[in-house]
Amino acid sequence: IIPLIIICGSMWRHGDESTNDSDGHHFLRHAKELIYDSSASSYRSRSDQSGRRDDQFFYFGYDARRDLHRGIRSPHSRRSRHHRPRDHPNPQKGPERFSFGSGGRRLGNHMMFRLVIVSVIMALFTLNFYNLPTTEEPKIVPSIIEMSTDEFLIGAPDEQENSFLKNGKAKATDKLVTFDLGGENNDSDRAQDRYKRNRILYGSKSKGRVNGWPLLTELIDSSGNISIGKDVSGFLDFSIVGFPKTGTTTLLRHLSKVTDALPAEHCGLVTNNTATLLKDIYNDRARLLETLKNGEEMKERLLGLKCPQDISSDWSMHNYAKYFPRTKLIIGVRHPVLWFESFYNFRVSNVPWKKMLHTSKLTKGCIGGSQGVCAWRANFHDFLSRLGKTPMTTSSERELLVLGLDPVLTPVGPVFLYELSQLTESDDGGIRSEQFRKDLGNFLELSTEIPPFPKLDTSGRFDSVPGIKRLTDESKIHICDTEHDDIREVLMEKAKMSSVWIREYFLHSDEVVISSRNHFIDIIERWMYDPCTKV
Repeated sequence: IIPLIIICGSMWRHGDESTNDSDGHHFLRHAKELIYDSSASSYRSRSDQSGRRDDQFFYFGYDARRDLHRGIRSPHSRRSRHHRPRDHPNPQKGPERFSFGSGGRRLGNHMMFRLVIVSVIMALFTLNFYNLPTTEEPKIVPSIIEMSTDEFLIGAPDEQENSFLKNGKAKATDKLVTFDLGGENNDSDRAQDRYKRNRILYGSKSKGRVNGWPLLTELIDSSGNISIGKDVSGFLDFSIVGFPKTGTTTLLRHLSKVTDALPAEHCGLVTNNTATLLKDIYNDRARLLETLKNGEEMKERLLGLKCPQDISSDWSMHNYAKYFPRTKLIIGVRHPVLWFESFYNFRVSNVPWKKMLHTSKLTKGCIGGSQGVCAWRANFHDFLSRLGKTPMTTSSERELLVLGLDPVLTPVGPVFLYELSQLTESDDGGIRSEQFRKDLGNFLELSTEIPPFPKLDTSGRFDSVPGIKRLTDESKIHICDTEHDDIREVLMEKAKMSSVWIREYFLHSDEVVISSRNHFIDIIERWMYDPCTKV
């Protein structure tokens, strides 16, 4: 971009000179100015120029002296009066700018050619920079949508995953799901591993040393992964792993007051970047240490994070089982019909420059243009089954699990399951709400009471702009309208299966904790009915 700006600037004519002045006298006067020597207060002949600086005659490697007699003046003659000595013959003359005329066109083309070459070189360098080696996306069967930190669809890496996304079901396979964490031991792999490790350890914001913690270099091996035999489970006490649009952001902000939860979302486990997540934890701890006053000690508080897509990610569940088996998982759910409406309108409000597909096209997998909103993601019970908290040995249970997802090979931590309505103040004088905060605090083993939750904020990022808000409001859906009957019918099927599986199987696990059990079961039983139908 910079060379192109220079090109445009050089083509801008400024001054009182005519571009068609080719009689030579005008350029000879500039030639005299060029070799003017203020110390001698006289003009020197061209034969006595040994004392002049080369940069007065060369511009991008072009020898101005060579063409002085041809009527082509040097670009260095563009010298404003501020740069001329007081004893100059014409000190008050205004600035003169180089222009492309009949005589100067050759020099202008010469300059432009070099600037274009510089632009091409810089463009190639930029492309090469953005194509530096990175780790490959995991290819696991069956796989699921891989979303960015704000849950935008980023696509499927292989044929099996494409098939899985389109039909919402896993292909039948007799192969055991394995996780290949390495590659061939060749020079290219080693170079890539070194780059990955250096980027993690020595990035511009990386803090590899934190008082009281082991060096980060001791925990990350030469391939950029967690070193074999190193126990990092103590660096993550709890994690809010899903589902999206179930109050996960509100919960994170609220727990941040009594814990040292990472701000915003950190979804390194989704892409198998456990080492990157560990670096983020180190950086956040270093940030907190910098805020301490002299002599003040760091309070030992729980470490946590939020990533709503963890619950539906193959890599995340595998990494929790492998590196953080004791991390306590917090999971929120809500009626699938209401969840879909909220998620769809969330996209409309926060991504107004992208047009959402009609709901009739979102009844299966998350196809292109869905922005990660589809009925397939409403299979809450299928994703919960991967935690391995139910036996999954009876045919009645397996019939409810339509996606056929395999549970983790090794156990993950205990689960605290809540429904979105439990984050708001209860209608019984706040008794259930107070009990909910107490139960959540006991689950996390907090020494400080959790204060009341604030009112849920459902506003979009552009709601403060009247024009955009009016446009997004027109694009939002009302799930009970007849035009959405198709998607609501599909969502109700999933709601009923999720309701039955959660009540009859998931809640019977000793490692699943809920608050106000009878009230929670009553909420989940309502999933058997369409919220658009008065019962």
